[in-house]
Amino acid sequence: MAAQLSLTVLGHHFVYDLRGRLIKQILGTDIETLERIGSAGLLANVSIDIRNGSCSRVYA
Repeated sequence: MAAQLSLTVLGHHFVYDLRGRLIKQILGTDIETLERIGSAGLLANVSIDIRNGSCSRVYA
């Protein structure tokens, strides 16, 4: 039971950290790049990063 709780907490921390890094990258990207990528492309890139558990630099 304690191991399951620990894994759950670890997973939540991982997702929180990943979301924070993604947000920082998106906010650090110039507006022209974001407009060129578009909302659909941005959402697709974020979805791929989350699925892969990574935080690639595809926005800048």
